Amino acid sequence: TALGTVDASNVSYNEGGVGAVNTSVQSKLQESISVLDFGADPTGATDSTVAINAGVGALPAGGTLLFPVGTYSISSPIIFDGKNATVSAYGANFTLVVKGTITNFTVLGGSITGDNNAARPDSSTAQIGWLIGDAAGATINNVTIRDVKVSQANVGFKASYGTVGIAGIIAYNVRFIN
Repeated sequence: TALGTVDASNVSYNEGGVGAVNTSVQSKLQESISVLDFGADPTGATDSTVAINAGVGALPAGGTLLFPVGTYSISSPIIFDGKNATVSAYGANFTLVVKGTITNFTVLGGSITGDNNAARPDSSTAQIGWLIGDAAGATINNVTIRDVKVSQANVGFKASYGTVGIAGIIAYNVRFIN
């Protein structure tokens, strides 16, 4: 069939193993989404924030967002609010700021290179590394960060946040491995 003549939602897929169920090719392909599918730049030359947030928006609950090898420039938070997700970033280098209520969230691999400066009040600067759940009153639950390399960063991970007079984040079941 010529490319583009049949929509992927109209093509069946079956893994073939005992008990496997039918699904559409579109659903199967959307189990994991590459940020490159939405125009993210793996060279770091251009800001990939909009493209990455578009990928998150298309991600089904429990899906995987893939960051292929490269360096990604991100200028503002990536919004995973309330979405169960896995970020697979082996070979990728970036600073990730995740905002909102984060539940059943996993980050696998990646490298965070900070700017090696003293801590600043702006929590989104590169020296923070990965900031998880930067929102007053948000909840962080069942978060795993595994195999992430942090260098030139004063604070590798920040998993809670609060402002005087405003309820901070409640964080529990947060694991940092390797």
